Amino acid sequence: MARNRRSGHYCWSCDRRRANEKFSGKGHARHLCKDCARLGKEELVCRQTMRDLDRLLTWNGHIPRRNREQFRKYLDHKDERIRAYACRIETTEAWAVAERRLDRDLEEFLSELAAEEDIVALDIDPVPALDSYDDEIPC
Repeated sequence: MARNRRSGHYCWSCDRRRANEKFSGKGHARHLCKDCARLGKEELVCRQTMRDLDRLLTWNGHIPRRNREQFRKYLDHKDERIRAYACRIETTEAWAVAERRLDRDLEEFLSELAAEEDIVALDIDPVPALDSYDDEIPC
């Protein structure tokens, strides 16, 4: 029977798998390495809150509707770092939504234009990939 041979333990604070020696006796159960245990209570609470914020997002950084009310609570958090992190996430989400809307509108416009002109619409990406410009960019 194959066994998982990863050594050490996972530290949630620094998000790393570390050797057993890097954990104190109680650190194994808390999943907190010695280095992170020295950080102090406020820093650990901040890191845990940021992890909670990240858990509200989908894998691609989208805030689902069912999580938006809970997410808005972090925008009024007492810690400035948490508020700034939540604001950064919200701004990134707003830019992504705007970009998706622009892409959709552009695609609709191009399909309407093609229909008016009796042109067969091609599946062409309006923004060429950056790989196509590799020869033109001087290093």
